[in-house]
Amino acid sequence: MAFNKLESSNNQEIISEEVGILKELLDDATRGMAGEQGLTTIQHLVELYDEGDYVALTQAISEMTNDDMVVASRYFSLLPLLINISEDVDLAYEVNHKNNIDESYLGKLSETFDVVAESDNARDILEHVNVVPVLTAHPTQVQRKTMLELTNHIHELLRKHRDVKAGLINKDKWYADLRRYVEIMMQTDIIREKKLKVKNEITNVMEYYNSSLIKAITNLSHEFKRLAVEKGIELDNPTPITMGMWIGGDRDGNPFVTAETLKLSATVQSEVILNYYIEKVDNLYRSFSLSSRLTEVSDTVAEMAKHSPDTSVYRENEPYRRAFSYIQSKLIQTLLFFKEGNFSKDRVAKRLSENVRLGSASTGEVVADYVQQRLSQSLQAVSQQTTEFYETADAFHDDLLAIKNSLLENDDAVLISGDFEELLQAVEVFGFYLATIDMRQDSSVHEACVAELLKSANIVDNYSELTEVEKVAVLLKELQEDPRTLSSTNVPKSETLEKELAIFRTARLLKDYIGEDVIKQHIISHTESVSDMFELAILLKEVGLVDTERARVQIVPLFETIEDLENSNDIMKQYLGYDIVKRWIKNSNNYQEIMLGYSDSNKDGGYLSSGWTLYKAQNELTKIGEERGIKITFFHGRGGTVGRGGGPSYDAITSQPFGTIKGPYPFD
Repeated sequence: MAFNKLESSNNQEIISEEVGILKELLDDATRGMAGEQGLTTIQHLVELYDEGDYVALTQAISEMTNDDMVVASRYFSLLPLLINISEDVDLAYEVNHKNNIDESYLGKLSETFDVVAESDNARDILEHVNVVPVLTAHPTQVQRKTMLELTNHIHELLRKHRDVKAGLINKDKWYADLRRYVEIMMQTDIIREKKLKVKNEITNVMEYYNSSLIKAITNLSHEFKRLAVEKGIELDNPTPITMGMWIGGDRDGNPFVTAETLKLSATVQSEVILNYYIEKVDNLYRSFSLSSRLTEVSDTVAEMAKHSPDTSVYRENEPYRRAFSYIQSKLIQTLLFFKEGNFSKDRVAKRLSENVRLGSASTGEVVADYVQQRLSQSLQAVSQQTTEFYETADAFHDDLLAIKNSLLENDDAVLISGDFEELLQAVEVFGFYLATIDMRQDSSVHEACVAELLKSANIVDNYSELTEVEKVAVLLKELQEDPRTLSSTNVPKSETLEKELAIFRTARLLKDYIGEDVIKQHIISHTESVSDMFELAILLKEVGLVDTERARVQIVPLFETIEDLENSNDIMKQYLGYDIVKRWIKNSNNYQEIMLGYSDSNKDGGYLSSGWTLYKAQNELTKIGEERGIKITFFHGRGGTVGRGGGPSYDAITSQPFGTIKGPYPFD
C-alpha cells in the first residue's frame, strides 16, 4: 500500500503569501535599526547571491562595517526562521485537515494500524513499540526561552491567517500583532552572552513539556490505545512514546553536573508533571457537579469524599467534586514533598505519620501560578486541613480508576472522555517522574574511581596497569564473591571519587522515592572493553543498585569511533556471555541497550565510512542478541543536525537495518 508523503510545502500559494508578509515586516524592522541604506546593503547581498556573483559578494561583505555586519547577520538568521515557522504551520494545517476528512498520508497512525493489524504478530509489535526522544543540552541546540516564546507567538498568529483571509478575524489587529513580535524578535539577543548553568538548562527544557509535549504525547498514546481496541487487538500496557532526558545526568566532560543537579533535574521534572496533574484535577473538580440526589457513587468514591478538605455546605451533595478535592490536596502535598527533596527514610516516615498542614510559607514557591489563581477558594480550604501525600504514582492512578469505575457502574461512561481520560493516560505515561534521566560518564573516570577503591581496600594496588583479562577477573570476583562495599574504608577519597559516589547515592534515592523509571540506565562514553562495563557495575554495587542477581540501572556501552564500532561485536559477545550479566538482563525484561555514536564516528571516518560501519554494527549486534535470546535495542546518538550525524528523523528511522528495531528506539 503506497501513501503520499506529507511535505511542508503543500500550499505554496499560502506559504508564499505569508513569507511575503513576514519579509515585509522584517524589512521594516531592519530599516528601523539600520536605516534605508542598511536595508539596501542587505538587498544588494541577496541580489549578488541570486546572480551567483560570489566574487562581488565576497567583496561587498568585506567592505561592510561591523555595525552593518551585526544587522545583516541578524536579518539572515531570522528570515529562514520565519520561513520555517510558516512551513511548520502549513504542515500542521495539512495534518489536521487530512485527519479530519479521513484522507491518507504517509505516517498517519490509523493507516499504520491497518497495515500492522494484518500481521500475525500484530499484538507483539504494538505492545513493544516505544519511541524515546531524548532531550539534551548540546550548545548548538540550546535556544533562548525568549526566542522560543516569540516563535510560538508568531506561529499562533500564522495559524489564524486563513481565518483572517476569510474575514473571521480583524486583519488590522492581526497584522499589528505580527509586526510587534517580528520587531521584538529583531531587537532581541538570539544567543546568550553568558554560558548557561545546568540549572538553567533544566528549567529551560521544561518549557517544551509545558507548551506541547505533555499534551501531544498523552493524546497520541490515547489514540494508539483506541485504535488497538478498534482493531480488536488486546494490549496490556503499551507505551508508544516516552521521553528521555540527559540534562542533569550527563556529566561526561561537564564538571558542573553533580549529585545536586541530578536531584534538581528529577525534582523539577516531578514539579512540572505534578502541576499539570493539579491543573487537570482542578478542571475535573469544577466540571463534575454531579449530585448524589440524581446519581449513585461507589463506596470507594464516597470514602474519598469524606476525607475531602472541601467542607463547604454547597458541596455536601457533590461527592465527585469532593473526591477530586481530596485527590488535589494529596497531589499538592506530593508536590511539596518532592520540592523539599529530602528523600531519607526517616523523613518519609515522619511525613507519613505527621499531619502536614498545607498553609506553609513554601507553598507559593512550589505551586504554579495558574494553580494558585485557579484553585483560590479550594486551595485556601485545603490549607486549613491536614492531608497525606501520594507515595507512588500508582496510588494516584488507583484513586482515578476508582472514580472511573464508579462512573462506569452508574451508567456515566460518557463523562470519562475529555480531561478525565487525558489525565489517566498522562499518569500511565509520565508517572511522577515525567522523563527518564540517562546518566553518562567517560570510561576513564570510572576506571580511575575503581582503581582508587581497589587500592584503598587493599585488593589491588595497580589496577590500571593490569591486562584486560586480569581486570575482568578482579572485577568479577568483587561483583560475585565480595558482599562488602569498597568505599566503606576510612581512607581519604579523591574529589572525583567523592563526587561520583555522591551521584550514584542520589540516583539510588531518586529511584527509591520517585520511581524506578526516573533513572533506568547509565551510559559509558568511549567503551573500549568489557572491563569498562564491569567498572561501572562496581560503582553501582557501592550504592546497592547492582547485586549478583539484579541491576536496577542498566549498563549501556557507547561505541563512538569507527574502531570502537568495529570492536563492539567482540566486546558484547564476551560481556553477554557472563552468567552474572545473563541474570541482570533476565531481570531487566530480557533486553540490552547499546548506544551508537553518529557524531564522533562521522568526525572519525567521514559520512560514508560512519554510515556503513554503523549499519554493519547494528546487524552484527542484533545477531548476537538473537543467538542468546536477548533483545538488543539501540540508542541512536544522532545529535539532531546533519552536521552532527543526524538528518530527518523519519528517514533516519526507516533507514535502519531490517530487523534491528526490536523495542525502545531512543534518539537525541
